[in-house]
Amino acid sequence: MNSNRQPGLYRAGFKPVIKTMPSNPTWQRFPGDVVVTDEKRDEGGNRFEIAFTASLGANAMPDEVLYIAMTYPYGCVHHLGLFNG
Repeated sequence: MNSNRQPGLYRAGFKPVIKTMPSNPTWQRFPGDVVVTDEKRDEGGNRFEIAFTASLGANAMPDEVLYIAMTYPYGCVHHLGLFNG
């Protein structure tokens, strides 16, 4: 995957999205801080890393699952529906 532009997006405020199941099934922008590391390597190429801390919280149900995605995971059919009304 070509991720050349991703460091710039994250430095400009782009964040992953999260949802917790079953309590909050809607994707939401990550509320915390995201740290971006982008460096050129001596052996060639770049290294891109993002770091953040996410947790379910103290009141999470035992069967709660945290999902994390780099962007809103909607498919082509969903987006075509938005354009076509």
